[in-house]
Amino acid sequence: MSILNNQRPVGVNLDYDSFTRKGELRQELVVHQKGLCALTGAAIDDRLGSISSEGNLTTPSGATLRIKVHNAHLKPQAECVRELVERGEEPGRVVGEDMDHRNIVAALLVEGAEAEMFGAAAQKDSLLPVRPTDAGCEARFRFSGIGTVDGADDRARDTVKILKLCHRTLAGWRREAIEAFIDPSMIESPADIDAIIAAMTTPANGKLPAYCFAIRQVAERLRV
Repeated sequence: MSILNNQRPVGVNLDYDSFTRKGELRQELVVHQKGLCALTGAAIDDRLGSISSEGNLTTPSGATLRIKVHNAHLKPQAECVRELVERGEEPGRVVGEDMDHRNIVAALLVEGAEAEMFGAAAQKDSLLPVRPTDAGCEARFRFSGIGTVDGADDRARDTVKILKLCHRTLAGWRREAIEAFIDPSMIESPADIDAIIAAMTTPANGKLPAYCFAIRQVAERLRV
């Protein structure tokens, strides 16, 4: 990202904690991600009203969650620092992966009870076996019509567990999104399915629908 690339190498404070333009970076990331959380596929600005704000979200069961938009490190900052130290380099004076734009994504961060956490809040300092920036990432996950998800291989299944991608709240949101776009009784021809898939792959005003990859997978299975 250009904001990170423009951080001046003055020899000190070259770490993410000292980076002063986190809000600008967050906005840049959200635009790049077409308005979606990179870890869950949830909509960011549509739900919160502003990508710089905190807000409350209602779960399918009616509970209220505190949530905010977060610059998430795919490789946790603690791991980035540890690797620098192991190489005999000093964090803050040498640029590590905590300042690598390929290692940072915009994600929703749930705050509150441990049982309600998923996505970035659930990851904490765990390494992700499969990252959303990996080539072919989407194909390694299988989404169902009821909102659940499973991995296509062991590493993907471990990623589902780490991020708690089958959390009841997240699965409920996915199901609501799938049902909003896919009503089998209203699909009369392959052209109707093609229209749904096109809507999942074509940004409107720079944004993709929430959980578009899950909706697309379900729609594609209807072709069979």
